[in-house]
Formats: sequence, C-alpha cells, structure tokens
Amino acid sequence: MRIVDIYSKGGNYLGYNSVFSLIPSSGIGFTILSAGGDTGLEFELAEVVLTNVFPAIEEATRQEVMDAGYTGRFSSGNSSIDLVLDERGNGLLVEAWQSRGIDFSVALETLSFKGVNESLRLYPSELVKVDGDTEEEDWRLVSDVPESSVEGVFSPSCGSWAGVSRRYYAGQQMDVLVVRKIRGKVVSIESPALRVVLKKE
Repeated sequence: MRIVDIYSKGGNYLGYNSVFSLIPSSGIGFTILSAGGDTGLEFELAEVVLTNVFPAIEEATRQEVMDAGYTGRFSSGNSSIDLVLDERGNGLLVEAWQSRGIDFSVALETLSFKGVNESLRLYPSELVKVDGDTEEEDWRLVSDVPESSVEGVFSPSCGSWAGVSRRYYAGQQMDVLVVRKIRGKVVSIESPALRVVLKKE
C-alpha cells in the first residue's frame, strides 16, 4: 500500500458541473463533466474511475519497472546489490548489498544510517541526465521505518526523509545511486561514494 497524491479541482455553473484530476506520479489525469444541477454525480463518477482504473495503472507501472530491468542483481567482482519490487512498501527494496565482500547493510547500521528493524529502499529523485541513447537517473537510498512504529503524521519515528543527503563518504553523498539506462533498459548502477559500478546480471 502506498500514498498517492491526487490534485483535483471541481466547479459548477448554472447546472453544469466538472471535476478535473491529475495523478502526477502515474502521469495520468481525467476530466468529468455533468449537467442537471448540483447533484455531486461528478464526484461519484470520479470515485468509480479511480476504483476501477487505478489498480490496472499500478500493475502496468510495476510491469514497466520489471521490463526496464530495475530489479535483479547488479554486480562487479565481490560487490553486488539485489533490488526487488515487493508489496510491503514503495520504491525498490534493497534485499542484499555486498561491498567488496562486506555486508554493507550491517555497515550502514553501524553508521546509524538505518536501524535493525528498518528496510533500505531506493526512490527515484526524477533527476535525469540524457545523452543520446543513454540516460542517467539519480536515485536516493532511504531507510524506511516499519508502519507499526509510526503513530501518526507528526510521529518522530518517521523522519527518514530528513536524513537524505546528510552522510558523505569520499566527498560524495552516501545515499546517491546512479541508474544508467541504454535505450530504455537498465545496464548498471553506480555508487559514487563507494566508487563502484555494478553491472546488471
């Protein structure tokens, strides 16, 4: 389950009604127009659209992620990272991470990057550098707190995003991973801080 932002505007004039909605994270939107007085029918129809269409959009998005090759193992020598798309959270779950033969997940806990019960996930920052057929996407590594420990919107347990880009190693941000794609397919993931490029297996 994840939170989806929907930007909507409703309006009416002399018996005509409308709802205009955008879902930026999915790149879609819809408009509903109705006539016959202020009955609220347009909002009921909007609910029907979301209930029936959005699950299909979510599944299509997941399939696009799989087809592009974002998941799986990326490796170089004795360094590797395993990324999976699971049902428990957003982004890509870092299932395992070895850096030069060392369990990097444990190292991150030692550096207070994450807690024992937290998971590491990758989120796209939507910063993309394009050079011909090659794209370089900037992704961020974030430690996610289990939902059971979050007591509300202002819970002090949910401060993961406040720590983005706060830790450095070798002059580079530790939470930055660069996903490189060629003609729409993921070929490698680079960690500038660890100075390693992991190739898709």
